[in-house]
Amino acid sequence: MKYTKLLKGNHALAEGGIAAGCRYFFGYPITPQSEFLEHMAEIMPEANGEFVQAESEVAAINMVIGAASCGAKVMTGTSGPGFDLFHEGIGNLHAHDFPVVIVDIMRGGPGNGSLHPSQQDYDVCIKSRGDMKNIVLAPWNHQDMYDLPNLAFELAFKYRNPVVIMADNVIGQSYGNVVMDDEFKPTEFDTSSWAMSGAKGRERHLSIAHFPDPNVANEMQHYKQGKYAEMAKNEQRSESYYCDDDPEVVVVAYGIMARNSYAAVKALREQGYKVGLFRPVTLFPYPMDALNEATKNAKHVLVAEMSAGQMCADIKGRGFDKDVVLKPGFCPSSVPGTGEIEAWIKELL
Repeated sequence: MKYTKLLKGNHALAEGGIAAGCRYFFGYPITPQSEFLEHMAEIMPEANGEFVQAESEVAAINMVIGAASCGAKVMTGTSGPGFDLFHEGIGNLHAHDFPVVIVDIMRGGPGNGSLHPSQQDYDVCIKSRGDMKNIVLAPWNHQDMYDLPNLAFELAFKYRNPVVIMADNVIGQSYGNVVMDDEFKPTEFDTSSWAMSGAKGRERHLSIAHFPDPNVANEMQHYKQGKYAEMAKNEQRSESYYCDDDPEVVVVAYGIMARNSYAAVKALREQGYKVGLFRPVTLFPYPMDALNEATKNAKHVLVAEMSAGQMCADIKGRGFDKDVVLKPGFCPSSVPGTGEIEAWIKELL
């Protein structure tokens, strides 16, 4: 039965994780994702799962590796400073081809940084050492926070790859309505060909993360890059609004910036301006095909992000050949509002 519930974004993530079949969670509290961990601690026992608050982020990500090696649906969560400490573990997840879902509720950096709204984790969530790539999903509302964990697990197990759900702290900390379904059945996955589940009656599974033979290392790299190419071909996800009538300006934004940009675009549409919005759902693989289609006849493309242009640089590096205006081009201490975004668009018009 479907029903609607008012939830904090972090709580919606936890509920969505349980609905998606997550039964193991290891993490360490850090603002602004602590409520995600706390809510997991409350509801995981009801799902007959295991919750452990580790002694540090380093311990948490290594616990995640252990559960993932057994084929379990496992999640963890953190914010920017904690994600820094996850990196060695994430590299080992890539080396072993282990699927896992990692949540990053972003805050400003560098170092311990600030608790201000931020989208500065774009690059660090996508890229991992050794030319590895994480699949990255970017929710823009509370329904996404509930729905995306299931997609994240599907992609993680399909490609045996870490998947990051990357949200800014405004969505994590605010409240919104979420449609839930207590009869939802999550996808189950066959892990028998690789999971460390005991070797009685079969050949043992080996998982090796060290490649001293250059031929083996090269083979592994070719396999990984081929996997990312397959992701890019099959898993681009996006949404576009008011882009069907060749708008003069298309705003490109994700997360809370997409929410506010949508309101600005809608208001300007009501005033007769031809403007549209493109929202990437996957930041990797980036939905370049849909972006090119949405902006094919636009005079101006405005990238609105709360960083110094990480997404802007990414799409330019992928061959996007239109002139792009970057706003705000830095990480503000508050989220640019609808009126401010309207003014940016009017400047271009």
